[in-house]
Amino acid sequence: MSNRAEPFFSMEKEDIVGNSQNPDTHIYRLKENGLAVRHMLIDSGKVQEPQHILLLSDTHLSTWNLRDFEEKNPCVLECIDKRRSTFRREDALENTERIMSYAHLFDKVIVAGDVIDYLTWGAVDYIQRFIYDKAPDAMVLLGSHDVTRVMGHTLPDPTTLASREDIIRTVVKTDIYYHSEILAEKILLIGLGNGQSKYNVSQAERLKADIKRAKEENLDILIFQHEPICTHNPEEKEIKALYTSSTGSWYVTDTLNFCDYAKRIGGAESDEATMQVYQLITENADVVKAVFCGHWHNTAFTEIHGSFMENGVKKDAVIPQYVGNAAAYDKGHITIITVK
Repeated sequence: MSNRAEPFFSMEKEDIVGNSQNPDTHIYRLKENGLAVRHMLIDSGKVQEPQHILLLSDTHLSTWNLRDFEEKNPCVLECIDKRRSTFRREDALENTERIMSYAHLFDKVIVAGDVIDYLTWGAVDYIQRFIYDKAPDAMVLLGSHDVTRVMGHTLPDPTTLASREDIIRTVVKTDIYYHSEILAEKILLIGLGNGQSKYNVSQAERLKADIKRAKEENLDILIFQHEPICTHNPEEKEIKALYTSSTGSWYVTDTLNFCDYAKRIGGAESDEATMQVYQLITENADVVKAVFCGHWHNTAFTEIHGSFMENGVKKDAVIPQYVGNAAAYDKGHITIITVK
């Protein structure tokens, strides 16, 4: 592995779940500070020097500033009044600082949605201070919390989704719904904003073009997004979390139907545009090598039943889907992806 990342990988660690012989289900903890880590290997056979990606999600940063009080949005003021205690602000911030202190050791930093807990101008400032100031070229993806102001209460928000997206765009440097870039000449990193449990037509068009490019240029694709997608794997109707944090999860249960839950992306209730993107991901398993996401606030490993065409013949294939725990929990959770 590259000398740049060596200080991180040489830190003392202890296993939490599994062991390094099966990295798909292995989680360890740094002895120095308690940070929980998954380390995944993508062996493309196309990269000359290993590339290391730092992936985190669900940081749920929250704060407010003078501009929030001047704006007088009733939803924001209600969140402030109730102090939205689901995520303790100090813990979430300390975990993010702990994680981002390692950002300079990695070739790419990706934040897979729910960067903030609810939309305030103060939280927007936090994205700049605690993400971009540490990793100026970070890929920041859209989650569900990042564009909502109704959190922990039921007051209607007088603002539109479009206006809230525009606020996020004042700080996020890349397209909030679709971003792609090349890593080490042969790896195509694609970020999809799917925090509303759906995709859109523009995402489908851009993904189709990137998949075409990947096949023409012999690139491997890694997909990053906030919410997981249905696997249509009959063995995954009840997946138990590999790890549930000591501070709990916002889900009532630590098991989920990843196979065909109707409301999940790729399920029976998905609209046409969502299914188009879903099929582009799952039916191009020759170039789509893995899907990485968050959202559940538990750690899981699933296998998407995919396929691809070879010489006019449909071939079945499996696409691994790695669900990461919330960075806001415990002493922080991250996934390290090494591409070789």
